[in-house]
Amino acid sequence: MERWPPIYDADELKETISSLHGKPELEHWFYQLDQSGDPCQGDILALDAAVPHLDADGAPAVGDEVFSHWMVIGNTCDIARSIEDAGWVQLVPVVDMGTEDDYEAHLDVFRRYEYSRRFYLPSWSDSVKGRVMIGEFCFTVPARKELVKSSRVVARLSQRGWYLLHACLVRFLCRDDGRFDTD
Repeated sequence: MERWPPIYDADELKETISSLHGKPELEHWFYQLDQSGDPCQGDILALDAAVPHLDADGAPAVGDEVFSHWMVIGNTCDIARSIEDAGWVQLVPVVDMGTEDDYEAHLDVFRRYEYSRRFYLPSWSDSVKGRVMIGEFCFTVPARKELVKSSRVVARLSQRGWYLLHACLVRFLCRDDGRFDTD
């Protein structure tokens, strides 16, 4: 049996991602200055929390590592709805991978958005300048909307940055299925 293909044209999506990140100096266009209002999809929040998960035995657990920043990947319209209609928002932790010097050989790969499970975030402030910051799609966490709305937004994606996030989320969620791969 053959691999089940993605629901999108993989070459077209690759070209879209390439055209979105393709300009030099991501830092100059990736974020917008206005961070007012409720959190939006793609926003980076200041929030100290660990990743809750089910362990290998199916028991609820919390990871040891506390992340100080989280990215909203849930829809902005869900944040705007009433708590009764939509009480949860999806977040992913922003992982500090280390310094750019530590990842010098891989930094171009991050900046070209070649990894499907990780979303590279250029520095948004001096506090993360020179660090490799990654939105980790594999650690999606539901969060109560009240928590998200009360968290401080430290960075907000520009429209182009938001398009890039969407393209990368589609690639992550809808990539081809390898259930028949033999190795």
